[in-house]
Amino acid sequence: MSRRKKTEESGEQPAAWLTTFSDLMSLLLCFFVLLFAFSTIDAAKFREALISLQGALGVLERGPAMGDPADLPMPPENPAQIGEHSDAGMAEGLENLFVLKGELERYLDEHGLSGSVHLELNKRGLLIRFTDTVLFDLGRAQLRSDSRQLLQGIAQFIGPIRNEVMVEGHTDNIPLRPEAQFETNWELSTARATTVVRFFVEDLGLAPPRFSASGYGEYHPVLPNTSDANRGMNRRVDILIVALDDTFVR
Repeated sequence: MSRRKKTEESGEQPAAWLTTFSDLMSLLLCFFVLLFAFSTIDAAKFREALISLQGALGVLERGPAMGDPADLPMPPENPAQIGEHSDAGMAEGLENLFVLKGELERYLDEHGLSGSVHLELNKRGLLIRFTDTVLFDLGRAQLRSDSRQLLQGIAQFIGPIRNEVMVEGHTDNIPLRPEAQFETNWELSTARATTVVRFFVEDLGLAPPRFSASGYGEYHPVLPNTSDANRGMNRRVDILIVALDDTFVR
């Protein structure tokens, strides 16, 4: 006689709590297996699965569903290093440029040059702008005699740091005269930027690797060329002290 038959004959019923207990044990086992799986997840394989899922759902426009793990960015070994040398470094660099901007403003005020030089701090760095004929006469690329003294004063603040310095020349949209020294505004704007760089490097002895010169002609105006005042603002030389992570050293 089987055990079940004996149980039925004796009128005994199996304990109901055993069914509930066995279900609970199964659920706990699944839970711990999932915990273990998540704790040992492979980052590259997880990204592959994610890309495959996105492709299957139509998130990706086209291309294979599976990506090459070598092309996927890997997280840093130490998560605490995320942004340590990027956002924090950039913020510190901009803070130092903010201090430099204040020093330049005081210098320009003391020498009555505030109206001739415009200072602006933006995400690129500290911009020093000379408009109209502050540095050069119309159509010319030779520094004015008084502008040399002005640039020498600016160099006192550029010299002690080692940030990259970009000098950019710009013009208005009026074509040059046939007898002018330069054929187009391209050549004029580039020559003016190069003249400023050469003055800093050759006359004042600043480090050449820090400097670059570029000319944009009439194609990057700050105002529409619809009036003499606007064209005077577009004729400019910009000196940009570039904000980089850790390049600002006083």
